[in-house]
Amino acid sequence: GAPLGDLPSSSLLGTETYWKGAVVFHALRTEIGDDAFFSGLRDVFRLYGGKTISLRQFQRLMEQKSGETLDDFFQYWLGEAPITNG
Repeated sequence: GAPLGDLPSSSLLGTETYWKGAVVFHALRTEIGDDAFFSGLRDVFRLYGGKTISLRQFQRLMEQKSGETLDDFFQYWLGEAPITNG
């Protein structure tokens, strides 16, 4: 389907929105491994609690935990432009 950040209005409340989120998280866990994934999630909750976190902030945290650049991952799954220069 369309990138989550650019869904047509007819799909905003469709099942692809809910299923795709779960699939993306599972794919990220597979990409970076359990330790980095769950450590990153703990940091999200520790740093942001119940507040909103941007995709870029989330990507940075996961990159810090995994030691990997995840631009290609997020581009593939969400159609997001790579983060450049921090």
